[in-house]
Amino acid sequence: MLHSTALARSVEMPVVTVPAHAEVFSALGLLLAPPRADAARGVLITEAEHLDLAAALHDIAGEGRAALRRAGASGHATVATFVDVRYLGQAHETTVPFDAGDSWDQLEVRFHRAHRERNGFARPGDPVEVVAVRAEATAAPAVRWEDLPAPVPRGDSRLASRPALTTAGEVEASGWWRPALEPQTEITGPAVIEEPEATTYLGPGERAVVHDSGALEVEW
Repeated sequence: MLHSTALARSVEMPVVTVPAHAEVFSALGLLLAPPRADAARGVLITEAEHLDLAAALHDIAGEGRAALRRAGASGHATVATFVDVRYLGQAHETTVPFDAGDSWDQLEVRFHRAHRERNGFARPGDPVEVVAVRAEATAAPAVRWEDLPAPVPRGDSRLASRPALTTAGEVEASGWWRPALEPQTEITGPAVIEEPEATTYLGPGERAVVHDSGALEVEW
């Protein structure tokens, strides 16, 4: 955040948005992301052995759930299963969604459609084979957007001004406390906007407006 406007100007960007929690945004993103574990197993199943496919999918779904538990996820897990399919003897596969209760006819229809979309052609009369089963297990994220507290400005937003050393020399910058800024507050640079874990600097001619979400929208 300290050098965000300078970096944006160097690549000719017209605006910078400094979101709330920007200083821990990557960590927050991890908490907001649903935990996921993937599992895969090679098989070789044709229509003649199609009953084996349901058992293989059941097993791989269990492996996905187990991997999710080992990763520390708790609560209910949702599992989506897929199969890698190819024409008999083909050198490459196409992944399509498939559940244990689906039929072989459904598998073929999905594969032919996906193969046409991906490769430009399909051969519906040719036999197909499944060469791998896959599972994607996901659980609820640790934090949801609605769990995050709405910004509630508290305290005095003004801080003492201070000198700031820039590439153009020393300037006197106004000081601001970001947690106390009301929505729609406008700040013009040079200014230093502090918060518990980060600092945003506005150079001369730059203007920041506080969005309702608490984000700073900086233009110049």
